[in-house]
Amino acid sequence: KAVNIDDWNEYSIKAQGHVITLSLNGKQTIQIIDEDPAGLDLSGLLALQLHSGPPMKIEWKNIRLKRFPLTEGRKKIVFVAGSPSHGYFSHEHNAGCLLLADKLNTAAKNDGLPVIAAVYTNGWPKDPTAMDNADCVVSYCDGGGRHYLNDRLADFDRLAQQGVGLVCIHYAVETTAGECGDHFLKWMGGFFEPH
Repeated sequence: KAVNIDDWNEYSIKAQGHVITLSLNGKQTIQIIDEDPAGLDLSGLLALQLHSGPPMKIEWKNIRLKRFPLTEGRKKIVFVAGSPSHGYFSHEHNAGCLLLADKLNTAAKNDGLPVIAAVYTNGWPKDPTAMDNADCVVSYCDGGGRHYLNDRLADFDRLAQQGVGLVCIHYAVETTAGECGDHFLKWMGGFFEPH
């Protein structure tokens, strides 16, 4: 019997590329292979629900997410938007990153561009797994002493050593001279230094 009615059950959902595998208490219950590449969604919501039966109490606990390596040669582009710092419609870091990522994800879905873009708003992601599988980080934020990477030199240095690229948009090319500037020089060959 796969279901334990009197205790907790372990339910596993593995979604990797176009294959989704469901298991209950270590036993595979179904495997779905989506062979429609045009309709394949590589990101979205994860919803847990039950369908049928009388009203009952349902509890979930210990929900863990694990990122798998991307399949089929896809590259992951992580957009990191800085915190709002200017007036409305001026230097819209969050909106700019969301628009650019949407264009890339639309091209991936409609034209087969082998990328998946994710956006983290208001500074460096709080999610410790945000950079897992990242191939490139796109930074759109304030520069100088307010650049979010100034406080994350060691974090991004580890990513750069793994081959993760860095793209800086607009003021994000600006940092402070010294240690921060030295890192930017190493990561992308230069930086803007105000005088």
